[in-house]
Amino acid sequence: MRAHGALTLCLLLPAGCKSTAAPPEPVARPVIVIGAGVAGLGAARALHDAGLDVVVFEARDRIGGRAYTRDVGGVPVDAGAMFVHGVVDNPLAALCDALGIGVEPTGFGPIPVYDAASGGWVEGGFLQLMMATRDFEDRIKELAAALPADASVRDGIEAFLGEADELSEDQRRYASFALTQLLIEILESGPPDTMSLRAYVESPYQEFAGGNHVVPGGYGRVVDALARGLDIRLNEPVSRIAHDASGVTVSTPSGDLRGSHAIVTVSVGVLKARKIAFDPPLPASKLAAIGRLDMGNLEKVILRFEEPFWRKHGAAFLYIAETPGEFPGFTDWTDAAGAPTLVCLYGGRSARDVLDKWEDEEIAPRAIQALREIFGADVPDPIATHVTRWRDDPWTLGSYSYLPIGSSSEDMRELGEPVGGRLLFAGEATEPLLYATVHGALVSGLREARRIAGDTAALPGIE
Repeated sequence: MRAHGALTLCLLLPAGCKSTAAPPEPVARPVIVIGAGVAGLGAARALHDAGLDVVVFEARDRIGGRAYTRDVGGVPVDAGAMFVHGVVDNPLAALCDALGIGVEPTGFGPIPVYDAASGGWVEGGFLQLMMATRDFEDRIKELAAALPADASVRDGIEAFLGEADELSEDQRRYASFALTQLLIEILESGPPDTMSLRAYVESPYQEFAGGNHVVPGGYGRVVDALARGLDIRLNEPVSRIAHDASGVTVSTPSGDLRGSHAIVTVSVGVLKARKIAFDPPLPASKLAAIGRLDMGNLEKVILRFEEPFWRKHGAAFLYIAETPGEFPGFTDWTDAAGAPTLVCLYGGRSARDVLDKWEDEEIAPRAIQALREIFGADVPDPIATHVTRWRDDPWTLGSYSYLPIGSSSEDMRELGEPVGGRLLFAGEATEPLLYATVHGALVSGLREARRIAGDTAALPGIE
């Protein structure tokens, strides 16, 4: 289970912050990085600045991967990653400071809760939700021990609620919302019915202290700074990687490129879909780890308005819909975007169901309908909208990794292990301590860059 507390980067890299080993032997060039997300760009930036030749292949027509800042109604909004999770000892926050970008606190206080069933704001609603979450986490180890090894998180939630005889019908519904929609579907992105209760309890995941922050102007500023001066080749999906003791050969629509190493930073979803052929094939242990891991869903409806009519209620609000999971969280993105903007979040099984049932042209109006239910019929139409579909993005096939039934954090560790010395792997899903985060992706890229170039591989602000 995720534990609060700071964790220094020194503990996360293979040999600590500084290596006492002899300098690495010179390597042939170039190093080939597959994927221009934060993991790939972090690795490429560190190797480039260490004096190595680097080529980055990116399947999309843009850089950034799941850190994607796009224009919505004339302002920048993060359609993918949006928060910096903690700032104390967080290498991502240190990088943003070193780049002169900085980070800003969200300004969230107690978050008001609207209940569609009762048609009004829930008095003390946020406190009720937080107490339910606290009580569940206090009991979760005991619950996991009493349930079968293949129990899901949903099994754990149902067992917890089944023992809560003191709760009224409304309180039980609020607790279910807090645990299912907020704690699991939004924070973890996995469907509660397929997410492993045992893995959730036993995960060594660590958090950085200091609360959620945002990157002013969006993550695109970080992505652009990492990419500056690199040889990045867009619209070049990699179809095959051959590797042997002397190097690698990477195949794209433009042909083959020979290099010293390949750093594969594509998502678990892409690896599961076998979009890249490996020659020789990946070891059975790595294939098994890929098979056990999976990608969750966290999707957004971005709504750009003329006026921030919701602001009198705070910087965020929660919506307990009559259909569980429909648009549970709304976040005010006005300050970060520079104009009135709301971001609606929904995840896990609920997000998959919504994407299966509705087209984009239906999803945004349904979110606006929820706003009119909350704030009244005079809520105006937005001047621009954007609906994300990370699950359907062929170069991601999901939002970020989670631990399904039958998996463990050891699968993430196995995924990050090199193959044959020349084939390396990075990405948030290779970091058991920091998976599902941008800082996890960044750390993984630097980890693999240092595997090649030792301590000469570095990123600004990170020791």
